[in-house]
Amino acid sequence: MLPADPVTVVLSEAGWIRCAKGHEVDAENLNFRAGDQYLSHAQGKSNQRVYVLDDTGRSYALAINTLPSARGLGEPLSSKLSPGSGVGFKQVLVAEDETEILAASNKGYGFKTQAKQLDTSAKAGKAFLNLSEGAEVMNLHPLDDATHVALLSSAGRLLIVDLAELPVLNKGKGNKLIQLEDSDQILSMTILKLDEIIQVLAGQQQLKLKGDDLRKYIGKRGAKGQLLPRGYQKANKLLIQR
Repeated sequence: MLPADPVTVVLSEAGWIRCAKGHEVDAENLNFRAGDQYLSHAQGKSNQRVYVLDDTGRSYALAINTLPSARGLGEPLSSKLSPGSGVGFKQVLVAEDETEILAASNKGYGFKTQAKQLDTSAKAGKAFLNLSEGAEVMNLHPLDDATHVALLSSAGRLLIVDLAELPVLNKGKGNKLIQLEDSDQILSMTILKLDEIIQVLAGQQQLKLKGDDLRKYIGKRGAKGQLLPRGYQKANKLLIQR
């Protein structure tokens, strides 16, 4: 039996990975190699596996107890995995097998699945999220008790969709979440419950949406969404105020 100690797995932009003891780790402010910086982190236990998503939508898995200590700068994932030439990594995730997650691309397609669908023993990973031409992988979101997903487009529109409308797949491209023009993309995506407050960030400005103001952006999956108010149509990030 392996010990189940709390740990934090940290991934850098250059693809170096390491594991720190505990969950009270300031992952973004660890020391990194010259020219490198923080990309992603995930909390879990030392007897779990960490899933890694790459820029092409392939997933990988490693036993956390095999990762180098965060007392050093870590090791390159390329020493443990075999991604395609020039392919970078996007995110690390630790979750129980049955945890529901949302996978999506910035071109507006996505699906729900379970975390165990990311698992593989292949060093070259497995095809997980299929990307259309020009599309990029977005971060995976564990759904927990969320009921809706909010999507912010580069056209200045916000659409909030009931998660029940999304397909459940093991892998693939998914269904259209939001209607986008050819040059548009999803700039930010977050999951929420309707009693929470969405913060829409546009430069130094911040718009808070709650209650009826938030509900007017609810629409059917595949809709365009509603235009944000004047001054917020250049917004680029959504946060949930908890």
